[in-house]
Amino acid sequence: MRGDHRAGGRGAVGPDRPRRARPRQRGIANAARSVGGRCRSAWPSPSAPGPRTERAALAVFVEREGHVQVSRAHKEGEVALGAWLNNQKARRDKLSVEQLGQLEALGVAW
Repeated sequence: MRGDHRAGGRGAVGPDRPRRARPRQRGIANAARSVGGRCRSAWPSPSAPGPRTERAALAVFVEREGHVQVSRAHKEGEVALGAWLNNQKARRDKLSVEQLGQLEALGVAW
């Protein structure tokens, strides 16, 4: 009987084939780990893309394309520009006046 789990086929669990332990899941508990006696933070490095990088990438896109209609899947180099812009629009109520002004200066319409 091919594929029958009771016949000892693939995926059978029992005294002959114990259940495998699950790999350790990443989460808050593993946010900082000790590396060489120092604590490694889970926060991104200063060189990682951030709001300034995304705004700069948006400015490059606007200069090149002449509009701010960025598709959700669009990437500008290493920056997931479309996803970032979509997230900014979704959380516009939580953005500061300064952030809103910077995006409006680039042509983002709310």
